[in-house]
Amino acid sequence: MNRELRDRIKNEIFDIFKFWLPFVEVRRLDIAMSDINNDVGKNTMSISMDFNITRDPSTFESIEIIIGE
Repeated sequence: MNRELRDRIKNEIFDIFKFWLPFVEVRRLDIAMSDINNDVGKNTMSISMDFNITRDPSTFESIEIIIGE
């Protein structure tokens, strides 16, 4: 995991939201890859996001997705 890959993933997520869910405003998007060097957990990625509906800025939701072995 390097900065270029993380930025590419972020841009893809933003583009997907802009195309499929234009009424959703992404306020925060963090992507992290595990620094563990052993076989267990080595390929784990965490994506966390805060967002709201643009027509109702007072709505606020969060989600965290962990992708890995």
